[in-house]
Amino acid sequence: MSDPSPSRHARTVAVSALVTGFVLFVVAIVTAVSGGGDGNGDRRVGATTATTERAERRPARRRPALPAQPSVPANAPGAHKAPDEAVAVLVYDVINEPRADTADPSIWVPPDEFEAQMTHLADNGYHAVTMRQVWAAWKEGGVLPSKPIVISFDTGYHSVYANALPVMRERQFPGTLFLDPAQTEADFPVSEVKGLIGAGWELGAQPSDDGDVPGARRRLQREFGRRVEFMSYPGGRFDPTAATAAESAGFLGALTLEEGLASPDEPPFELDRIPIRNGDGAEGLARKLAAVAG
Repeated sequence: MSDPSPSRHARTVAVSALVTGFVLFVVAIVTAVSGGGDGNGDRRVGATTATTERAERRPARRRPALPAQPSVPANAPGAHKAPDEAVAVLVYDVINEPRADTADPSIWVPPDEFEAQMTHLADNGYHAVTMRQVWAAWKEGGVLPSKPIVISFDTGYHSVYANALPVMRERQFPGTLFLDPAQTEADFPVSEVKGLIGAGWELGAQPSDDGDVPGARRRLQREFGRRVEFMSYPGGRFDPTAATAAESAGFLGALTLEEGLASPDEPPFELDRIPIRNGDGAEGLARKLAAVAG
């Protein structure tokens, strides 16, 4: 058989080279995609898996807990366990002389009357506490001082900061403010509310009439960085629907304007208070305290 011609041999070599080059090209692509045969691909996969596992093991970042009201110290005057003790909760609104154009002058307690009432409490051995401290004594094994009393204020007015705070601070009385969040844009600047909190006051909520009970609590907690655990019903109006809304919003209890002592025997979302009105004076306060105690 004769040898192949030179042209046929050249074509054969060219075709072989082309096939070989194509195979090498395919091998190179497969190697690159799979990470090569030197173990780098496996290491990259392993590194990704390890990173994912570390992320899964890392605990979720938690928001810092909001500060709570301090408990009554064990060395407070007359400190005692009080899981069954009913407590007087006074409620004020405006601490100022009533204006001529006010719709309800009865809720305006003049500053001199308010000071006389605080003097009466101090002189007769009362010790002001907050609702959270009362709750701790009722439910958590905390203590109360002798003759505990809660001094609360509804809605939130500038006069509470201007006229009530100085009188109460002089007697080392904390107060409880049930604030309507809308009041910070009306008659009670944020800076003044923070002044009360800085003086040891408790912040509660009085939701607006729009009915957004959870929103009121969230807004106050966000704005002031404090737990808001009690509320008062706007205008004292409450019914089972309102009580359910308060409980669903995360409050521990809610206060009415029904006259009487707040008691652990009451439903926690129907707690009584003692409204103090213009003209009561110190004598009227004493009569109201005696009436609910009897």
